[in-house]
Amino acid sequence: ISFVTITISEKPEGLHISVPMYGGGVMEQVSDTMFYGAAAGEEIKVEFDVQDNGAVNTLIMHRNGERIPIQRKK
Repeated sequence: ISFVTITISEKPEGLHISVPMYGGGVMEQVSDTMFYGAAAGEEIKVEFDVQDNGAVNTLIMHRNGERIPIQRKK
């Protein structure tokens, strides 16, 4: 299993993803909770799991037909 740090931040131009050694950029909004982007040729689609109180502590990465849950670093 390999692990990588993914940083998602809100910037003036939109939601930005950064993946060390792969790069990053601004993500395209697909729906209220789904965003799409690419880093070094890898397509990245993430879905934010928004709680009833508006908090987002988990996102789901969609990759090669899999749904990979990722927890916010505490």
